[in-house]
Order: sequence, then C-alpha cells, then structure tokens
Amino acid sequence: MSQVSRRTALRVGALAAGVPSALGAAGTARAVASPPADPASWVVRPFANEQVTLRSSLFTANRDRIQEFLRGYPADRMLAVFRANAGLDTRGAQPPGGWETATGNLRGHYAGHFLSALALAYAGSGDAAVKDKVDYLVGALGECQDALNEQVGQPAPPTPPVGRAPGRLGNAVRLNGNGQYVSLPAGIVSGLADFTVAVWVNPAAVTTWSRIFDFGTGTTRYMFLAASAGSAPRFAITVNGAGGEQRINGTAALPTNRWTHVAVTLAGSTGTLYVDGEPVGTNGGMTVTPSGLGATDRNWIGRSQFGDPLLNAAVDDFQIYDRALPAAEVRALAGGQPGAGNVASYPFDESGGDKAGDTSGHGRDGTLVAEQAGAPGPSHRGYLAAYPETQFILLEQFATYPTIWAPWYTNHMIMRGLLDAHRFAGNEQALRIVTGMAEWAHSRLAHLPREQLDRMWRIYIAGEYNAMAAALADLHALTGDPDHLVTAKAFINTYLFDAAVRNEDILDGLHANQHIPQFLGYLRIFEETGERDFHTAAANFWNMVVPHRTYTDGGMAGSGEIFGARDVIARTIQQANAETCPCYNMLKLSRNLFFHDPDPKYMQYYERALYGQILASRRNTSSTTNRC
Repeated sequence: MSQVSRRTALRVGALAAGVPSALGAAGTARAVASPPADPASWVVRPFANEQVTLRSSLFTANRDRIQEFLRGYPADRMLAVFRANAGLDTRGAQPPGGWETATGNLRGHYAGHFLSALALAYAGSGDAAVKDKVDYLVGALGECQDALNEQVGQPAPPTPPVGRAPGRLGNAVRLNGNGQYVSLPAGIVSGLADFTVAVWVNPAAVTTWSRIFDFGTGTTRYMFLAASAGSAPRFAITVNGAGGEQRINGTAALPTNRWTHVAVTLAGSTGTLYVDGEPVGTNGGMTVTPSGLGATDRNWIGRSQFGDPLLNAAVDDFQIYDRALPAAEVRALAGGQPGAGNVASYPFDESGGDKAGDTSGHGRDGTLVAEQAGAPGPSHRGYLAAYPETQFILLEQFATYPTIWAPWYTNHMIMRGLLDAHRFAGNEQALRIVTGMAEWAHSRLAHLPREQLDRMWRIYIAGEYNAMAAALADLHALTGDPDHLVTAKAFINTYLFDAAVRNEDILDGLHANQHIPQFLGYLRIFEETGERDFHTAAANFWNMVVPHRTYTDGGMAGSGEIFGARDVIARTIQQANAETCPCYNMLKLSRNLFFHDPDPKYMQYYERALYGQILASRRNTSSTTNRC
C-alpha cells in the first residue's frame, strides 16, 4: 500500500466495500476474495444504517449528543405550530423559536428535520424510545392533516380591526401579533442625521425578532428596534443588509404585561439604547444615519422588513426627533412626561378608526393596518403545513422574499421527514400522510404552465424548493403512482437545468442552497425514468462546483450562500464564510453520483467536507434544549 496512491486506495477500498458479495446472509461484512476483474462490472451500493457501527471518536461523541437532544426535546414544541394552524389544542407548548416562531414564514421545517433525525437515529441505534417519539410525531401530524382535510373549501375568517386599549398616557393601540401593525408615511426619517425615537410598549409576549419599529426600503437598507434579538432588545441600522448592520444591544429582556419606555438616540457617531430612562447599550462607532437609507417607503410600527413575527403589544406615545435627546430628557419621558417629537408625534389618543394622527404639525398621519390574518381552508385534501396555503398561492402570483419565505422548501422538509420515518423507522402511517401531501402538490402544480413554473423557481429564496423532486421520485418508487413523477418534473428549474445539460456554467451570483438540492432531484428522476439528461445535468453541475467554487475544507459560496465566480476562491473566502447547508446538500449529491460513477473524486470531496464542515459544525457540548 505504500506505493498505492491515495486516489487509487479510495477507489479500490470504496468499491470493494460496496460490491453486493461483500454482504453475508446475516447482513454482516465478510471477507472478499477478490473484486471482479472488469472494473466496468463493479457495482457500488450503500450499507444500511443498521449494518454499520462506528469506533469511538468525535463522530460518535457528537452523534450521542444529538441523540440526547432528540430524546430530550419535547415533541409537542415541534408540533405546536402545526396544531395551531389546524385549529387543534397546542397542549400548552411553545414553538422552538428562531426561525420557528408562531408567525414565522418558515415555521414547520424544524419538525421535518427533527423527524428525519429521529428516524435515522432509530435505524442506527434501535432505541425504542426514539421509535416511540417517531410514532408520536407522525400520529400527531396525521391528526393535523385530518383536521385540515375537514377545512377544505372553507372561507377565510373575518379580520378584526386594530384595537385600542388604556395607554401609559391616555389611549394606546393594541397590536395582536396577527396581521396588525401601524404604517407610517414614506420618507419619514429621510434626511435625519442625529435623531431620537422613543416609545412606550406593553408586550403581551416578547417574540424574538418582532419589531417595535422598522423603517427601510426592504432587506438591504433599514433601521429597526427589535423587542428581542434572542435575549434582549436590539437597535440596528444598515445600508448593506444584515451583514452590514451597526448594532446596539440591550442587556435584559423586556418584561411582559407592563409598560416599558424604550428609546434610541444617535449623536454623531455614538448611539445609545435606553430602557426605562437608563442607558443599557452604546455603540461609539456608528457611521450610518437615517439619511443614508434613502427615501424609505416601508415604515412600520410592529412589522419587520424580513417577515418576522408581528409585534404583540400595546404601543403608546411614539415620538421621532431630529436630534439626540440628552439623558435627562429621555429620563423625563420615561417618568411620564408626554413626548413632543418634532419630526412626528403619535400619542394614539383616538378612540377608534384606522388613523394614527400626527400631532407634530407636519401632518404625517399613520394608518392602523389589519391585514387578512386568517386564510381560507386548503384547496385540496392532503395539505399539511404549519401555516395556511397562502404562501403557495402568493408564490404562484410571483410574490418575492420576504413577503413569503420558501414555502416549497418547508414542504420538502416535512415530506422528507415523513419519508424517512417510513423508510428508517417502519412507520406505515407516515407513507399515507406523505402520499396525501404529494396528491395536494399535484393538484397545485400539475395544471400550471411551464412559463409560470419557470418564473416561480427563479425567484430568490421565495422560489426555493430544496429537493422536492427527489422526495416525489422516492414516493414514486414506493407507490408506482405516475402522478408523483409528473409533479417531480414540475420542479425542473429550466434555465439552470438546460444550461447544466449543455455544461454551461452560469452559477455566478446564484443562491447556492437554493440550487444545489435541485440537482439531487434531477438525479433521482434519472434513477426512476432512465432519462439521461437528468444524470448529465447533475454530473456537470457537480463539476462546476468542485473544485471551481470549493474551499479546501469542503465549504463553498460567499456572503449569503451566494456562488462566486468560477475559480475566484481567495476573494470569496475573504468576503464571507461557508455555511453548512450547501455543503450538506453537496455531500448527498456526491454520494448519489458515486453510485453511478465510482470516481474517487466524489469520495475525496466527501471526506474533506465531512471532516472540515459537518464534523466542525457542531459544538462539542451536550444539551436537550439547543441543537448545537
């Protein structure tokens, strides 16, 4: 072996391990006298999870930590958003948080990940407690699907107007966190350098990333005050998106069910965040001012530029000044002195109606908005999600992110979790549920013209659908229903698919994690149909990414998971980092391509990425409440 190259060792070792004759009748590995003489006749197949054991290592330590989390984390928290959407009792459980909040546009996708992890953990361990949790989750999701089936064709419930409530100083508006917010006029902070924004707020619940206010033009230029950035309030301002935010962080969570005065000031380069009149955070290096945001046209109290959860709170005495109030004046406001903002002043003392009158003398009246919070029942039986069908309908109307946030991506994660529960944990109900979801998907997509589908799938993030085609091809393999392949082919992203078949590299500037899983789907369609173009597209795409856009540790893509230019590696690394999601999907694509073409380049990449990205992505600590 000292004279055998690593590349040859990878090829021979992998192939020898993969030939069918390497498995005995009991499913355990036995010696192979010699591989077939003709390499063209070699076949690579994976070992099943239950046939593989790992020696003690960091891999097994982190596996055990993940399994500890899977056993300990309450399944009802993953189910809370599904039960709420289906009109069922949430059993007092709170959603996990982060991207998985009661109103978040990605809610439901954690449960898919969680179910897949449980099923795989059971396959590798045989742990009966893990199997019980798989069955519990599947049973509960089935109850949600049944409840949604009963709502098919029902009209949307009426939307309540924004209410009024007793305020800290007179009346207040009462935002319920469900479709309600205050819209302020365009350009309300345009031209400001030094400024103060001050407000009284009484939260019924403090939800991470819900905004007390957010003024901007979208997800690139904005300034906001979040009720919580995870543990405390945060002010941020940027002209370069989330990565360019200049922030002031608080030190403690806002209390619920009592009035708290919150203010933020900017004096030159120093920003200060106040809570109840006391400074709780400062930033002496602020360089961005409201004047740099341009003519902001999305100015809200209680709503976010990013589609984050809406504010669930009463709001009173909202003031905007064109100067930084000194600490003594902020303390006076917190002590109960009415504000008198000279840019805009909203005491919210109206007794009703949808007007928020501006008492500054500038006539910048705001509007109390109550968008349609409820939604009609599903259009077809089989629907299962943690939010109404609205996101899918809006995508078909070409809505963009962050109005919607990748509904088919979330749908894929749920379907994949159910398929894994069936395959790895033997749950038959999971197959029935996911089949219903596929029938619903067919009802939405099969009649849409190709031109409409192509436009949908090109929309940044909103059109992200992960490996929907792979899930549907897997379901076709299980059921033989040709409709599943019809629906799978609806998820062809034509412009990129055609370019990949031609071996034309157009990846520069594309969102990596939106597009990599598409090629997993194409490979599975090839495996189900034998249509060669689907394999060609997947193989050509892989070669465009590796090595031309790949770091030595297996990572890829630059800021925001965006592919950089071909062979421009150093500048891409300098500008950003490598996220786990694209790497994970490249591992799956590499593995499946290796089964068709046992070229060691696939396993060489796999080894680097497994050690350099996946193993390195998990913090080496145990927890039953946090994932990493």
